[in-house]
Amino acid sequence: NLFIVFADIINVNMYDGKEVVSPKDLELLPSEMIFRDIDGALGQRNQDVRMLIRQAGMEMAVVCTENQSGICNTMPVRDMGYIYCNYNEQIRRIKCENREKNRNFFAKEIGDKQKLVPVISFILYYGEEEWKSPLSLMDMLDIPDDKKDLIEPFIQNHHIHIIILSGQDGETRKKYKSDFRNIVDYLACKNNRGKLEAYMRDASRKIEHPEEFLDLMGSISNDARYRKIVESIKKHKEKGEVSMCIIAEELENRGIEKGIEKGMEKGMGRINLLNAKLIDDKRTEELIRSAKDAVLQRKLMKEYGI
Repeated sequence: NLFIVFADIINVNMYDGKEVVSPKDLELLPSEMIFRDIDGALGQRNQDVRMLIRQAGMEMAVVCTENQSGICNTMPVRDMGYIYCNYNEQIRRIKCENREKNRNFFAKEIGDKQKLVPVISFILYYGEEEWKSPLSLMDMLDIPDDKKDLIEPFIQNHHIHIIILSGQDGETRKKYKSDFRNIVDYLACKNNRGKLEAYMRDASRKIEHPEEFLDLMGSISNDARYRKIVESIKKHKEKGEVSMCIIAEELENRGIEKGIEKGMEKGMGRINLLNAKLIDDKRTEELIRSAKDAVLQRKLMKEYGI
């Protein structure tokens, strides 16, 4: 499912929905990247998902995504770090291959004809708050107005490719062909009660990979019930298709069960408190009677203000 969704995100946001990249073209790369800091010590940077696109036997590009649920004022620099690490990793691999084949390029480090694979980085923003944070390196820099003409020509600006998922319009959302369509549709309507109700009750909205969908929905909605209905939804999947309508029903059932559990806990807590007070007051006879007499029990609770 990861490969299907990733290809879907690439095709919609790079190729306007055309199926240029297939899940079969993708190779998952490790999220960890090793680099050397300014002191020469090894460091590690993690990125959420990194995929290599390989088509016709050729490495076409490395596409990375970073998931953001909140605003980040340092994102342009963070993104530069991710891109640097991806390119640096390629250079390290080429240099390693050169050493194994006894090819030395000394100060050049790699050969004149040894080229790198392009790196493309996307930030997927799931949050509700409007992104007013920097979209480029230049947005982060404090340059006096009277010095801009002197300094800015020498700065290599870096723009981030941020996808505001809740802000994608209906036409764009329709271009998604995987379960990710249901995610972006949810983000677009989650603050509109009527639209959200229609979304949740839509029996025609099918979920191909319910486990992964529920996990992501649990994260972006902060609703723990999504993960708690996985087992019941898996049973529905075994019997046939899973729709948003089925998920809505299971969520409701889970909410009712939780309400009953809380009600029972609250009731037992009141009874235990009453019993403790009766014991403290040495009213043992009434304690025994109230266990079998609900009317007396309520009367005693009223007496103690429970």
